[in-house]
Amino acid sequence: ADCWLQPGCSYMLVPLSLHSGPQPVPVVCACVSSRLLVTSERSLSASAARAAWAAYARHGSKRDVTDFHGAQLHCAKARGGAVVTFAENRSSMGYFRAELNFDSDGLCYSRGSSATSDWLPPGYGQLLQVAMPFSERGASWRSNHSFQMKYWKPGHPWHSPDVDSGGEALHAPFRLP
Repeated sequence: ADCWLQPGCSYMLVPLSLHSGPQPVPVVCACVSSRLLVTSERSLSASAARAAWAAYARHGSKRDVTDFHGAQLHCAKARGGAVVTFAENRSSMGYFRAELNFDSDGLCYSRGSSATSDWLPPGYGQLLQVAMPFSERGASWRSNHSFQMKYWKPGHPWHSPDVDSGGEALHAPFRLP
């Protein structure tokens, strides 16, 4: 993607990938400027990487946002069939459940399953799913979702498949700013 950067500002390029392991993600970035540029490599914490994924999902098309009583489901689609889903519960009405199901035989799912179900308390957000094509040819998919809002704290399980709720995991719910 091309973009114009403003002089005197700092920017961070975050390559969004499900890469894991000790080796860094190879990234190529071209920047053209009539002035001197300074670049440096940085590491991100798990919560900063999660915030980058959430920001990507939030800044998708307006038609890819579904509202439900103050809660929202964001579904950002990328070229080639990749998709990122993020839910946020800004409602004061209670606990929000998002059930999400993808139908595709060409996607790899970050949660290990094409179907997810998650409860979010008021004021929380969660990256629900990152789905990437298996091949460079891309993938086609379709999805469906259902929502529920409860005034009272729901019983367990709150997440299916289970997520690490330690706070640093990619799919762990987090307090919204």
